[in-house]
Amino acid sequence: MKRKNVKIALVVLLGLVLCGGTVHQKSDCQKKAGTFLAGVLKGEVDKSYDELLLNTLMASKAQMVKMLKEQTRVGLNMYGELLGYEFIKQQKYGDSIVRLVYVLKLEQHPLTWEFHFYKAASDWKLANIQFNDKFDLLSDK
Repeated sequence: MKRKNVKIALVVLLGLVLCGGTVHQKSDCQKKAGTFLAGVLKGEVDKSYDELLLNTLMASKAQMVKMLKEQTRVGLNMYGELLGYEFIKQQKYGDSIVRLVYVLKLEQHPLTWEFHFYKAASDWKLANIQFNDKFDLLSDK
């Protein structure tokens, strides 16, 4: 009987260790996206983008980054007071691409956000970001 309990405990422990690695990878991307959105809520649009894009290919595209920052400021001013953000879903594509969807809640209307992260070697890096005031980003892709 004790031997069976030990085996069960080992199986449970192994499962927790294996799942823990997956959860850690997911939470790293969610942490980056959440930190970005929390900064946007504070009105720190430029700083939030600069931190999110650090060491990414997107950071080298200065004109695109400038446009993203400006579009974000315009979008935030359209629908009233910022109320918070909500995580909607995560989709994994193999072991190296993760799609995260969030809603940034404003007084009059939400903005939906989509983040794609890519993991080539060891770090998750933002590969693409987009947002709009429609609901098309909420659907599975």
